[in-house]
Amino acid sequence: MCLLRFFELAFLSVLMCSQAYASTIIIDSAFTGRAIDLDVALLEDKSAQLQIDDVRISPYNGQFVQSIKASPSFGYTQSNYWARFNLEDTRSPTEQLVAGPLYLTLAYAQTDHAQLWCFDLEGKQILHQRAGDHVPLLDWPAQHREPTFQIVSGGSTCWLQVQGRGSNMKLALQLRNRTTFNTMLSNDNTFQALYFGALLVMIAYNGLIAATMRSWAYGTYVLFLVSYALLQVSLNGLGYSLLWPYAGSWADKAVPFFIGLTGVLSISFANTILNTKFESPRLWKLSLVAMGLMGLHLCVFWWMSYQVAIKSIVATVPLWIFVILGSGVVLAYRGIRIAKIFLGAWFVFILGVLITLLGPLGVVPDNAFTVNAMQIGSALEFVLLSFALSDRIKTYQAALLSAKQELVDTLRSSEQELTQKVELRTRELRQSNEQLQEAYHEAQASRQRAESAQVEAQTAHQETEKTLLELRNTQAQLIQSEKMASLGLLVSNVAHEINTPIGAVKSSGATMADALDSTLADLPQLFEMLQFDERNSFMQLVEQLKKYTSPMNVREERVLTKQVAFTLEQH
Repeated sequence: MCLLRFFELAFLSVLMCSQAYASTIIIDSAFTGRAIDLDVALLEDKSAQLQIDDVRISPYNGQFVQSIKASPSFGYTQSNYWARFNLEDTRSPTEQLVAGPLYLTLAYAQTDHAQLWCFDLEGKQILHQRAGDHVPLLDWPAQHREPTFQIVSGGSTCWLQVQGRGSNMKLALQLRNRTTFNTMLSNDNTFQALYFGALLVMIAYNGLIAATMRSWAYGTYVLFLVSYALLQVSLNGLGYSLLWPYAGSWADKAVPFFIGLTGVLSISFANTILNTKFESPRLWKLSLVAMGLMGLHLCVFWWMSYQVAIKSIVATVPLWIFVILGSGVVLAYRGIRIAKIFLGAWFVFILGVLITLLGPLGVVPDNAFTVNAMQIGSALEFVLLSFALSDRIKTYQAALLSAKQELVDTLRSSEQELTQKVELRTRELRQSNEQLQEAYHEAQASRQRAESAQVEAQTAHQETEKTLLELRNTQAQLIQSEKMASLGLLVSNVAHEINTPIGAVKSSGATMADALDSTLADLPQLFEMLQFDERNSFMQLVEQLKKYTSPMNVREERVLTKQVAFTLEQH
């Protein structure tokens, strides 16, 4: 059905583009609104220096060329473009007063700077207004997310200048009366409120689930939703009209920044929900390359012009598409159900993104579907991804219940085994306890015997020490007695040894004294009886005796005595 509806809208858009309009726009009482793209004449100002007075006169006035496209797109250029169109109001002054001004909307929210001049039939300037995301929001003629001008009624010729130093150049002009414009504005606000309200609800809901379950899959999904929501408000003008009305430079940077951030977060979400790292390692590595390129772009795009930044990030989109769809295709081919839902969701979203990106380049026509293709695709994608996450939860719950049942069965089996082991161990412990009791009693008896033996040993030791002490005392007394006895024997032997020679000396001395007394008395007579030679010999003998003073020991005396005795016997 969606594909059939797409072809139907495409066919209607082709029919609309093929219609021809008059070169002068007629404003009558039945006029409500219409596109005026084919009724404008275009002029490219390559020098970007022409002013309104220049283009109203020759030769530039004659260089305007009638537009042949319903919504001409000029891409990223440094030129200014001028559009000229004629209005003829056939209403009466009263009808004009009641109907109010006409509203001219430049249906491209990323327009940098647009100025509108209108001149009456006499060539007098009756209007000069400006709008765009490089113009303060308070200076806009009408408060709308897209540049909108208020044109007073009456016949006039208008010139619209569009400047695009940082964004794509596109002319998609819609002229409406006040009633139609207010209705469109109300419908647009309702659509945007419903879309972003639903998006905020999904962000809050999934954020609550992510915080409650501490799920990284839901966390990355929420971050992806937030990034994509900011990308949408940057693309459709709500960002400048509501969030950053005084940041014209950021209005240029926001779109490539959030494209890159959305790409990084979407790949991270895909890797998480599909478990690509384990299911398809090659695609996971390729996804890291894509994330690295987009992350590098996020780091360096601040120093790039808008044209370079948007072209560089768009250049990574094919790799991003390949990674996202490739992961879904590979895992869906393997029969993973969540991958099939994921693939369908991202196919719808990427198709909407491609249609939105090709619109400014003039590849696809502008209509209700192509203008809102990204939002339509994203809405369908978010619904399908919610189903995918729900399926993931159901799958995890089923796996959790299965694991829980297996755990219960395992616990029951383990409980039975544990009961048997406890009973067996209890019996073993009981037997060990009985053995320990017996061993304890034996140990107690052995201890008592050991204590008794110790007491006996201590008593015997004490008696032994006492006996040893007595023996030592006795030994000391015996030693002392033996010493005294030995000393007495020694003294007696010494006394004997001394007394015996003394007695002999005393007896010999007495004998010698007696002999000397008789000898000395007879000596003179004996000396007279000796001859002269005998006297000399006697005197020599006496002299020799005087000289002999060396004492002799007992052996020498005994030897000498024997010699003298032998000599005397011979004589």
